[in-house]
Amino acid sequence: MASVRTGLFDHIVDPLVDAARRVPVRARLAEFRAAQWDDVETMRRRQDKRLADILIHASTRVPFYRERVRGLSPESISADPWMGLSGFPILERDDLRNHLEDLRCETGRGTMSWSTGGSTGKPVRFYRDRHYLAAAVASVQLSYEWAGLRRGERHVRIWGARRDFMGRNPVARRAVDLLNSRDTLDAYRMTEARMREHVAHMNRRPPVLLEGYANSLGHLAGFVRNRVAGEPAASRPP
Repeated sequence: MASVRTGLFDHIVDPLVDAARRVPVRARLAEFRAAQWDDVETMRRRQDKRLADILIHASTRVPFYRERVRGLSPESISADPWMGLSGFPILERDDLRNHLEDLRCETGRGTMSWSTGGSTGKPVRFYRDRHYLAAAVASVQLSYEWAGLRRGERHVRIWGARRDFMGRNPVARRAVDLLNSRDTLDAYRMTEARMREHVAHMNRRPPVLLEGYANSLGHLAGFVRNRVAGEPAASRPP
């Protein structure tokens, strides 16, 4: 059954999602899968080239950096990208809040506004594009493969980004979870009642992979060990 679900996602669901969102996730995933077997020297050359490309782009096309790294030329960056990186300022949260538009460079790749999850304080806005989204989704998918999860297999995510629970339409959120074969459970308000609900949910729909913040997973594991495991079988969650 798992192989059928994996084939369904690989050959039908994922191609349709890529086409609908105009995000080349499958192409980036194929690239990442191939690159993971490169030798160390090949990886280092690729890193140097990509770092140089990013720094040259930032220093020539992004107003925020163009004003702050005037002493760096594309030629000097290409010759030693790591030295070039040391000439760039550290980007602070206040820079994002005060200079967001100066950090934006429209490249015709579907730039969209986004924000951090707000788990450590006030959310911060930034921009991303479809190519970033493709790389981000593909890299996460590759990490799942490393963990032994095949596409289409069920996994549970104990998640803590408040926007994913408070700011997104529940129907849309559930649709995204369905497309990713996952169940997202709230990592906030980890009360005994809430954790009991999480355990019952996973017993009803056993996942292949459990994903989440280390402290949330540790808290839940401690609850299971100290409370649920010690209860009589008749009183445990189904």
